[in-house]
Amino acid sequence: MTSANVPYTKPEVPYTVAEVARLLRTHRYTIYKLLRDGRLGGFRLSNQWRIPVSELEKFMSVSCNEEGDS
Repeated sequence: MTSANVPYTKPEVPYTVAEVARLLRTHRYTIYKLLRDGRLGGFRLSNQWRIPVSELEKFMSVSCNEEGDS
């Protein structure tokens, strides 16, 4: 198989805490709390948190389902 047959996929670029806070319209301290509590998945890169797109999508789908259950 040559590399010409492999479809190109754009690499997933993780969000910063500030970007997620802006997307969710909340304060960045709230995002830090969600990360520390384990409710939002992320990883530390040096001294900064990064949140993968997939983790943010998972968090948002779980949060939406919880609101709908009420």
